[in-house]
Formats: sequence, C-alpha cells, structure tokens
Amino acid sequence: MSLEIEVIDPDRYLHEKLVSDVVILDPNTTIYTPEHLWLSSGIRAIDHCIETITSPMSNILANTACLKGLRLLLGSLKPSRDPTNLSARMECQLGAWLSVTGLTQDVMLMASHGIGHILGSYGVLHGHTSCIMAPHIMKFNWPHMSDSMKCDLMQAFGGNEEPYQLLFEYIRDLEMPQSLAAVNIAPDAIPDIARKSMFDAFTQSNLRPISAKDVEEILQNIIENLTAV
Repeated sequence: MSLEIEVIDPDRYLHEKLVSDVVILDPNTTIYTPEHLWLSSGIRAIDHCIETITSPMSNILANTACLKGLRLLLGSLKPSRDPTNLSARMECQLGAWLSVTGLTQDVMLMASHGIGHILGSYGVLHGHTSCIMAPHIMKFNWPHMSDSMKCDLMQAFGGNEEPYQLLFEYIRDLEMPQSLAAVNIAPDAIPDIARKSMFDAFTQSNLRPISAKDVEEILQNIIENLTAV
C-alpha cells in the first residue's frame, strides 16, 4: 500500500497513517524495560508536563491534564523502580499519557526540548536530555513565569525549595545523568550545540526569550556534575 505523505519540509512528514490507531497502557508490559530507559522516559514526561504548564501557549485543558500528569509522575516514578510495583507503573503510564495533552492541541514545548533535540544528534538518549536540561531551563524561565504558573508548580512539587531545585534533586535521587560529561559531550561541542539549538522551534517558543549565548552559558555551567541548580 502506498501513502501520499504530505512533506512540510525535507525533515518533516505528515500522514494520519503514521499515527497509531490504539495505544494500550498495561504495566505488565513494562516489567522487562531497562531501568535507565524507564526512569529517563519518566523524567521526559515530567519535562513535557512542566513545559506545557509554563508555556505561553498553554490552555486550561492542557494545563489541567499536565498538572495531574505531573503529580502522578512525581508520586509514582520513584516507587516504580521496583518493576513488580504495577500500580506505580500504571500511574507512570497514565502520567506520561497526560503529559502529551498539550502537544495534541498545538501547545509548543520550550528550550529544554529544543536543546535536547540537538543533544540527541550527538548521541544522547532522548530521556537523558531532559534529565540534564529540564531543571536548568526551568530555573532560566522562573523569573518570567506568572504567579499562577509558579503556584501550580510549587503545589505539585511541595517542599521548601524552588521547584527547579526539587526537580534537580529528584533526578539525582534516580541516579540519572545530570551533566554533559556524564553523556560524553565534550566542552568544545558547546558552541555548535548552542548555535544549532536556535533553529529548533521549541527553543524559539521558550517562555523567556533565549539566545545562543544564553544556551552556551547554561551548557558551560553543566559540563560537570553540580550539587544544585
């Protein structure tokens, strides 16, 4: 069967047949998923939630769904390290499903994902890019977030510290990579990553305007492991 696929540009293709008709969420299917893949995918979903909640394009439906998804993921990802904890794994699957609500409504994500796409071209795993970038972009955007955005995140994360610091500590507790060195990115690659990041639509849709110089400064600060954001 041939498909008439719409070519938006040489790197983007659209067709309804390229999307699954059904997605089955069954925690039993996750038992043999490698732990690093499971946990980093969970952080990726958390990143989806955060960048939807704080997107200037967000709406009440996407916001509500992603807030619920964020709470589910924050509460269940750590206990889901036990692959036999099927209730925690199910909550993670539900949280990940809710985390893409914004994308289905044309809510653009932001710089953590944009920079992450370029890190991916250097061989960094998809979920690991969020483990590295999400807390730092969240901190970068924090001064530009509305009071309601901050309130939503603070309620979801709880604790006495800023949510971006709590996210950093959450990722550290999961023993996921949090520096460029941990994923074998050399410092001399930073200017190229920063430059290329500016061509990604998600970088351009960041809540706080971000330049290649900003990206380079953020990356320079995370060459090695940190104890805080």
